[in-house]
Amino acid sequence: MLTNLVVQVSLIAVIFVGGTYDSLLAIASEMILVPYLLVGAYAFKLGLEEKARGTAVIGFLATIYGLWLLYASGLDHLLMSSLLYLMGLGFYIRAKHENNKAWFVGSNRWVIIGLVTLAAIALQQLFFA
Repeated sequence: MLTNLVVQVSLIAVIFVGGTYDSLLAIASEMILVPYLLVGAYAFKLGLEEKARGTAVIGFLATIYGLWLLYASGLDHLLMSSLLYLMGLGFYIRAKHENNKAWFVGSNRWVIIGLVTLAAIALQQLFFA
């Protein structure tokens, strides 16, 4: 049911934007690029921490390439995909509560604030642009 709900919300968002199914495909493609970027950044971090030069270089290059892919694919679709990422925030918060861990601390706080801000901007553009 959750997958069906997310698909329906996505299709309705595409209708409001005035796009086509190709727009939804572009948003989905751009959503895949974000985890690739994060994997590259983590490899870079891991290489630096373990002083593994090869891993750090590959991670750095993967991070730069991931940033370029996000930029080249169009930041407008990335902005719209933030709405879909925002839907997962509730699951993250619930998982943290079930494990009795704080969820709005440290760097997580800035990621959450950034995600909510991007989603608010996307909603504003969706309905008022």
